[in-house]
Amino acid sequence: MSPVRSARPARLRRAAAPAYVLLSALLSLALATAAQGQAAPGAAIPPEAPAPAPEANAQLQDIVITATRHSEMLSKVPISVSAFTQESIDLKGIKDVSDVVRYTPGVAIDAEGTPPLPRDAAQYALLAEVELGCPAGDAIERFTPEGPLALLPLPATAADGPWGRMSMVWCMPAAAARARLALADPELLEQLARALGPRLGRPTAIGPRGIFPLLTHRLAQVCEHRVVHLGNAAQSLHPVAGQGFNLGIRDCACLVQCLAQAPLGAPGAPGANGDPLAALHRYAARRRLDRTLFPALTSALPHIFSSTLTPVVLARSAALLGMDLLPGLRRPFTRLLMYGAPR
Repeated sequence: MSPVRSARPARLRRAAAPAYVLLSALLSLALATAAQGQAAPGAAIPPEAPAPAPEANAQLQDIVITATRHSEMLSKVPISVSAFTQESIDLKGIKDVSDVVRYTPGVAIDAEGTPPLPRDAAQYALLAEVELGCPAGDAIERFTPEGPLALLPLPATAADGPWGRMSMVWCMPAAAARARLALADPELLEQLARALGPRLGRPTAIGPRGIFPLLTHRLAQVCEHRVVHLGNAAQSLHPVAGQGFNLGIRDCACLVQCLAQAPLGAPGAPGANGDPLAALHRYAARRRLDRTLFPALTSALPHIFSSTLTPVVLARSAALLGMDLLPGLRRPFTRLLMYGAPR
């Protein structure tokens, strides 16, 4: 199987040996010859200009892709391209094209996180570390009218108080997040106590805080030729229930499984060395349902739990009561959140 490397878009500039300059000259000559062969009979053909002499310190300029019928910078083209210098060719002992194939990655993985999104967020998450007046153990998520409020236990340290620290992720409209960011600690702790309700311990301390925009996106195509988008590069979800992380883990596990099942093939035959194209098509098909269901689910949950419509309130209360009392309902739902949609 061809080695797998992480794709990191960048403008490629490499030092080229005179052999590459000679190759460019030969390609230019071949193109000129083809153009002469297609010229109209009797048309005057200007004499060919002599090829420039190779320079000792020639530089390989920006690689431009024209196979897509328009010129585009390599960093913006969703294909895997490997560039070899004469020095790397000599070090690897490359003698012909079959040797090049062995050192060319068959898959490029884009796991560079959420791409820049050209819009502002309607909701933000207020982030901080807090202390509650109760032992920090289980993770807590409470649905408030403004959005979900999650408290996640942090590892204990020697400097912690008797109750330990918890990481707070409080989702709310952008204006409310900016207003709470400017509040003094006592005022913010009072608002946090009201949002948590009396069943949980009262927050006693809060650390430095910040806000984070909650922008979501989902690529329609998770595979583009040999480039695979994983995790937040493929989709960013609302943080409710931590499903974006679970979805990214399932992306990785499924990709590894599909690549491991790729046939190695016979040396020299089509698809030899485990050409992963068929495996990537299989990966995209397997991930389609999971990547469709969970972005829709995580987008709908905050609206369902913040609604004040009587039918919605009654339905969600009955659903939560059923989950609490009936393990036969709770276990399948928990398994769905952990392992995703069945394939």
